Amino acid sequence: MEPRGGREEVRAALLRPALLHLKKLRGPVAVARLLEVSGLKDSEVSHDSAWVPLACARRVLEGIIADLGEQAVSSQGVFATSPEVLGLHVRLLRHATTPRDAYEFLVHSASEHSRVGAYRITEISDTFATFSYSPFPEVEADQAHRCFCLLRQAELAALPRLWGLPAAEVEELSCLVRGALSCTY
Repeated sequence: MEPRGGREEVRAALLRPALLHLKKLRGPVAVARLLEVSGLKDSEVSHDSAWVPLACARRVLEGIIADLGEQAVSSQGVFATSPEVLGLHVRLLRHATTPRDAYEFLVHSASEHSRVGAYRITEISDTFATFSYSPFPEVEADQAHRCFCLLRQAELAALPRLWGLPAAEVEELSCLVRGALSCTY
């Protein structure tokens, strides 16, 4: 098993929608097995305030993609508003009254979800936004893995669902995996 790593962490709850996809299609034993080989415990990913090392998160996400395909990570689907996922958004929902507010809150409070990078809004309106995500330069962990791009896209797409709206359409304009300095959506 690979080392758990240092402070290169993401909020464990970010993994929950993809884990719920796996649980629905393969059962709880498959989830437990994946968490074990990824170096995590169910108690870590089920706690809203827990952090997990980026390396462990990558193993979980890549395991889900290998088993179910990219869609299981790139879309939160029906799990976006699941009670098991909503805990991650409690502070956001206290501050945001619209999806636009939610996106702005996400950018300004990125440290609540990730210790490895941050979002920046380059353009925003009530129906359109352009974001970039950049890893922190001091973070040693390699973030140029497709699974992290898919996870960010799922998070961005799911926010309107918190207001009963359809998921946002997310288009990837640049990507760390393809050598860009940031991911732009």
